[in-house]
Amino acid sequence: NGIIHRDLKPSNILIRNIIKSNNKITDLELVLSDFNISALIDVSITKKMTQDIKGTILYLAPESFSNIVKKESDYWALGIILYELLTNCNPFQNINLNLIIYTLLTKGIEIPNNLPLKYQLLLKGLLQTNPDKRFTYNQVKEILNAKTDQELTKIYEKYFKDTQNNTNNLKTIIKYNNKEYYSIENLLVEFIRDYESFLSGLEFFKTKDFENLLSQ
Repeated sequence: NGIIHRDLKPSNILIRNIIKSNNKITDLELVLSDFNISALIDVSITKKMTQDIKGTILYLAPESFSNIVKKESDYWALGIILYELLTNCNPFQNINLNLIIYTLLTKGIEIPNNLPLKYQLLLKGLLQTNPDKRFTYNQVKEILNAKTDQELTKIYEKYFKDTQNNTNNLKTIIKYNNKEYYSIENLLVEFIRDYESFLSGLEFFKTKDFENLLSQ
């Protein structure tokens, strides 16, 4: 329907009806609330530029820090919510904003390996820092419809087989503020030195260069 919610989080997901069978819950009817900062986007357009960063920090997709909102941004928030449901904690709980950004752009979110394979796949796909590689409706449906571990393993190989050794492997020099950085880690350390550096970093996040980093 062309609507990007932009602030998906547990408190904005309401239960309208609980469906039971033999006194057991078999399904839930859910509705979304609080569309105050939602955005309309034409289906032929892949992203939307915004004037400032909006939403709840703990659920913001990486591209949101560069004032870019895509339909995939809501799927990132869905991944964070699923992570909370499965682990009973938020991956960024008690972490300040600059460290959240550092984590997102370096190692990403670590997926617990003690979860069932189906949920590991969902989290790994939904929490891709590159929005172009992030799972959306079709991939989520594909995983949920899988009946066996063999099917899930085939899905893993389909989407992740060739990505194991490519994470955060920058092949270009990053130029910022008349300096050259040979890794994203070194650049982000520059941003978290002090408050003024952090503000400068926020401005950098709005540039095309930052958007390109997300595509690595």
